[in-house]
Amino acid sequence: MLSDVSIRYRQYRAPRTNNSVVAIPPLAEVSTEVDMSVESLSLADTTLGQLREAARRELLEAATRYTANYLPGVPTIDPHAPLLLTGHQAELFHPGVWFKNFALSRLAAEHQAVGIHLVIDTDAAHSSNVRVPTDSVAAPRIESVPFDAATSPMPVEEKRIVDRAMFESFGQRVADTLAPLVADPLVKQWWPTVVQAVERTNGNGHLAIAQARHQLEHAWGATTLELPMSQACELSVFAPFAAAMLVDSSRLWQAYNDALHAFRTAHRLRSDAQPMPDLAKEDDWLEMPFWVWSADDPVRRALFVRQLDGQLELTNRAGWNLTARCDMASQLSEQLAELGAAGIKLRTRALTTTLFARLVLGDVFLHGIGGAKYDEVADDLVHRLWGIVPPAYVALSATMHLPIEHRSVSSGDLQRVAHYLRDWQWHPENWLDSESDSVVEQALSHKRHWLALPKTEQNAAERHQAIHEANAALRQATDEVRQRLEREQAELEEQYRASQVLESREYSFCLFPADDLRERMTQLVQQA
Repeated sequence: MLSDVSIRYRQYRAPRTNNSVVAIPPLAEVSTEVDMSVESLSLADTTLGQLREAARRELLEAATRYTANYLPGVPTIDPHAPLLLTGHQAELFHPGVWFKNFALSRLAAEHQAVGIHLVIDTDAAHSSNVRVPTDSVAAPRIESVPFDAATSPMPVEEKRIVDRAMFESFGQRVADTLAPLVADPLVKQWWPTVVQAVERTNGNGHLAIAQARHQLEHAWGATTLELPMSQACELSVFAPFAAAMLVDSSRLWQAYNDALHAFRTAHRLRSDAQPMPDLAKEDDWLEMPFWVWSADDPVRRALFVRQLDGQLELTNRAGWNLTARCDMASQLSEQLAELGAAGIKLRTRALTTTLFARLVLGDVFLHGIGGAKYDEVADDLVHRLWGIVPPAYVALSATMHLPIEHRSVSSGDLQRVAHYLRDWQWHPENWLDSESDSVVEQALSHKRHWLALPKTEQNAAERHQAIHEANAALRQATDEVRQRLEREQAELEEQYRASQVLESREYSFCLFPADDLRERMTQLVQQA
C-alpha cells in the first residue's frame, strides 16, 4: 500500500550570477538518518536493510581499493560511518559540477562520514571536444578543441583512446587557443598527469581524466573515494537489486511511465522525450530501465523482458537471451550474477543508477541540477512501487565565469536602450534640451493641444494626423538623440554577444587558472 507522502516538485535552477551557489536544502540542514521504512522494505528474498549492510562493506572495500590504485596512503575507513555519494560522467565538466565533489568532502568531514564519487562510466561517451573561448575580448568566439578522434557511440567503460598523439597534445592546444583571454590555465600543467594516468586505465582516456581530476582534488584538500559505476554494478548486491525489479517487470514498467507522465504534467512539459522517454512496449516485450551489452559487441541496448508460461525472458533484441522462473527472484539473481563471467554486462540507466545508489549504496546523494530533476521522477517511481520515500538527496550547483576582464552587458541593458528608443519614437518631447526654437515650441504646443482633446469619431483622423506631424517635427529636432541611442544600441549588442561567450558557465574547469579556481571553490563551499 502506498504511504500518504506526496512527491514535491521543485523548480531547480542553476545560479545565474558569477561566484554563486545553490544548495537545496542548505548543507547545514542535511541529515544522514535513513527512514526505517526503507531498511525494512522487502525486496524479493531479502530486506533492503540487509542489502544495504552488505553494500556498505562491499562499496567501501571496492572504492578504497580503486582509489588506492592512484592515490597512495588512503586511510582505513570506519565501516559504520555514514556514506555520502555523488556522481558524474567521466568528462571535463564545468566548475559548477566539480563543486559537488568539494562540497561532498566538506559535508563528509562534518558528519564523520565517507564521501564517495561514482564515476558514471556506464553512459555513452559524450563528445571528445572541449569548447574554448578565443580571439579578443571585444569579439570572442568559441573553438572546439578535441582530445581524441571521433568514434561510434559506446559506453565510456569500453572506450579507448583512438589518437594518442591528439590526446597527449590536448593540454598545449587548449592553452594556445585560450591564450588571448586566459594566460595560465590549469590544463597546461595538469594535463601531463592525465596522460600518465592512461597507463593505469588500460588506454581509457575518460577514466584517466577522472583519476587525474581526483588526484587534483586531494592535492587541494578534499578527502573522498571514487569508484566507476561499472564496478558498482559488479558488486554482489547489484544482482538481487536488479532481480527484485525485473521479476516485477509489469509493475515497474507501469510505475516508471506513470511517474514520467506525472512529472511532465507538474512541469507542463509537452515533449514525450522530457525528462526522458517512456519505456517502450513491443508486442509482449516490456522495456526495462537497464542497459545490456557484451565485451565483444560494446553497443548499449535496452533490456526487454516478458513473462510467458511462468517464465521470465530477458533479451537485448539482438541475439542475447536469458530465461528464469517468474516467481524465483533468487534464481534470477544468481543468473544475473554470472553474466560478467560470460562477458555480458548489465548496467543501470539514469533513474536506476541513482535508485541503486540511494536505496542500496548510500545514505545521502548529492545531485546537480539535472540529476535532481530526474530524481523527482525516481522518488515518485519508488513511491508507486513500494510505498516508501527513498533516502534524501541534495541539489547542488555553482556558477563560475572565467576570470576575463570585460564589460558585462545583460539583456536588461539592451532592453533599457530599446525602451529609450521607443520613448523617443512616440514621446520625442521627453528628449528636448532646455533651449528650443519657435518651430519646436509650436510643434510641442500643437501636440499638447490635441492630446488634451478627447478622441471622438468626428476628430479621430484629424487628431491622429496632427499628433503625427507634431511628433515628426519634434523627432527632427531631437535626431541627435536617436543617433546617439542607436550607436549605443549597436555597441551594447556587440558587447552583449561578447558577454554571452565570455560569461558562459559551461566552460571546463581545466580552462581556469589553478590558484583562482581553488580560491573561489573554497569560498563557494563555505557559502553553501
